[in-house]
Amino acid sequence: TTFVGSCVALCLFDPTKKIGGLAHIMLPEAGKEVIVNQSANGKYADHAIEYLLAKMQEKGAKLNKIKAKIAGGAQIFKTESGDGLFTIGERNIESIKKILGSHGIQISAEETGKTYGRWVKFDLQNGSVDVKSNRGNATL
Repeated sequence: TTFVGSCVALCLFDPTKKIGGLAHIMLPEAGKEVIVNQSANGKYADHAIEYLLAKMQEKGAKLNKIKAKIAGGAQIFKTESGDGLFTIGERNIESIKKILGSHGIQISAEETGKTYGRWVKFDLQNGSVDVKSNRGNATL
């Protein structure tokens, strides 16, 4: 379970092996200048996805079976508009989709964008994702 605003909850699940993982992604990419330690692997989309995929495969997940669900990426602040630095939510979503696509991983469901935060609960028994907000609830 996690809470996201402009951050994105990325839920990856291999339904045949019942192996999954959740990353709370704060920023689209680490960049070349950033030295990322193991405790920060989930912070950046580029590192989080590679790390999560590697850990899932170590446990027996098959890359061609993994499905993704995402929630979050909201525009929380009024200053988040246009092509500026503060369009973090939109940039997070775009980065995640691009990286997952490069691995051939489909996003099977999403609850993204808008202007409000969300509570996200990922059920590793069946891969369902419950999303709750002050605007309503959804199951992905």
